[in-house]
Amino acid sequence: MTQAGPAGPVQVNVPLREPFYPKAGEEVVYEPDVKIIRDDRSHHALPPAEILELREHLRTAGRVVVVAGQQAASPGLAAALDEFAAARQAALVADVISNLSDVRRTVQRQDIFLAGLSKEQKAALKPDLLITFGQSLISKSLKLFLRDAAPSQHWHLQASGEAADTFRRLTRIIRVQPATFFQQLLVLKTADYNGSGGSNPSFSAVAEAVVPANVPSVAAAWQQADAAAAEFMERYFAGAGQPFNEFSAFRLALAALPESTALHLANSMAVRYANILGLPAGRQIEVFANRGTSGIDGCTSTAVGAALARPERPVVLLTGDVAFFYDRNAFWHNYPTPNLRVVLFNNHGGGIFRIIDGPRQQPELDEFFETTQALTAENLCRDFSLRYFPVSSFDELNAALPVFFAAESGAAVLEVFTDSKTNAAFFEEYRKAVKAAF
Repeated sequence: MTQAGPAGPVQVNVPLREPFYPKAGEEVVYEPDVKIIRDDRSHHALPPAEILELREHLRTAGRVVVVAGQQAASPGLAAALDEFAAARQAALVADVISNLSDVRRTVQRQDIFLAGLSKEQKAALKPDLLITFGQSLISKSLKLFLRDAAPSQHWHLQASGEAADTFRRLTRIIRVQPATFFQQLLVLKTADYNGSGGSNPSFSAVAEAVVPANVPSVAAAWQQADAAAAEFMERYFAGAGQPFNEFSAFRLALAALPESTALHLANSMAVRYANILGLPAGRQIEVFANRGTSGIDGCTSTAVGAALARPERPVVLLTGDVAFFYDRNAFWHNYPTPNLRVVLFNNHGGGIFRIIDGPRQQPELDEFFETTQALTAENLCRDFSLRYFPVSSFDELNAALPVFFAAESGAAVLEVFTDSKTNAAFFEEYRKAVKAAF
């Protein structure tokens, strides 16, 4: 409590570097060298001299990997990325919250295969030049891989504001909008490459301007791993005898999403499950998530607000019970939200702590990590006139989903009851299967 005016409570935020949960006897070592990062001037558009410099770097950089973090959907960026990745033979890797899942050749299953590949197998995926943009990433496997990969150059595209050195390899901050960067790197005048002047070149001429000869296609290696991960997931969930669990239930809910859904993902396991499983292809689904310092507050309120703001569009919130009940007053308003659907995965506690490494190994797990509660959404749905669908088996879930998502049926909550220990055991079996498959 501060005594200076105005007196009141004080919140102290202490950022801690990993490992958060060190193993017994583990030595924590910090790098002694101070790294210098070049921070370019901010531009509405890159000057011609800088474009030529960047193209020259691209010609000599070797293997290029582009990684997209969280951002709003942008058709212009998606189109520019598609062309750039094809021209430069670059791998494009994107989390589910990047809103790039419908871009051709985008690698989306890195959470799966990076968790299973050996060090030797990962060597084929390592970039010489890493280009990043957007906000945070979900995939811890991707973060750890890029830190270990140690690319010789890391460019981060960000028009303004402080840029975090997430992978500890940042060499240059390019102050321009990502869409502008990729568009300008590809839009060439003939004079740029043969001195003759004239009109814009063909695609092959663009490729010649940014691609060196005899560069191994890192894109092909990433795409092959991505395809193998997709095949593995199909086989894994097709297996018989699965207990009813939230991972499998989440997969079924994602597969049933309506066309053009505004998909809101709560934190903890909801956003992680979605990042592993990916979105159904070709449905123009836009993803939103309140990512910050691992917080759960406001996820439901954000989804309700989105449903009020865009009543013509289906809004779906996939959430866990702790996040949902923490923000239950989101429904306390006087306006109809017939387009809102909430899929609530209720395992009666903070089940994520039984799944992620660190907390699940701690003897204090039951008492201090998992937030045990016995609530259901039934009373809330009655209070706020929401249709209520409780399910606790695959048969019940499959029967409920078409009725729940039907456009004409109005706002509803689908509550999926699972057991936290069963969820943790199933996810551990999945982890073992991944390591055995890759």
